[in-house]
Amino acid sequence: MPPALAESAPAPPTMDRPRVKRDWWLAWTRPAFAVPAFATLLLVLGFENLVTLPRLRTEAAQPRLLAWVPLRGDMRGTSAAPIAADREHGVALSLDLSQQPGVAPYPTYSFDLLDPQGKLAWTGVAAAPPASDAGVRRIVLVIPGTSLRNGSYTVAVFGVGPGGERTQVEKYLFELVLISK
Repeated sequence: MPPALAESAPAPPTMDRPRVKRDWWLAWTRPAFAVPAFATLLLVLGFENLVTLPRLRTEAAQPRLLAWVPLRGDMRGTSAAPIAADREHGVALSLDLSQQPGVAPYPTYSFDLLDPQGKLAWTGVAAAPPASDAGVRRIVLVIPGTSLRNGSYTVAVFGVGPGGERTQVEKYLFELVLISK
């Protein structure tokens, strides 16, 4: 093209590229957001693994002193025995598993803990403990303090037969009073 024609010729139209619309829910995949988020997650995981979990393992392996409260025949039935506990230590209940005369001891016992509203708060199974010299079978139920609140609790004890049938053996009622330390 001669130079004169090149100057007078109109410029070809420029095409704007269409903008790509990005979805807002993919914003987390952008490095400006993802890198700090993953760094924060790594810090939290490092703290949990290096500080929190070793402390919990150490505490779980240490012996603890708990004052236990015996629940005996005079505390069974309809009268609730008052028991004081605190949120730090909880409460340890010593349960006597009496045996009915003429009935063989159960190989396993099942325990139901009912909260003040009458709802099942915990259930557990334990092998029958050995009998003492006096013929009493005793087991200790430890209830953590974090799950306690003031009110009347019930512990129902069931003997579990070889076929899995449950027969109620005992029922303990106690009134829990939380004390502050």
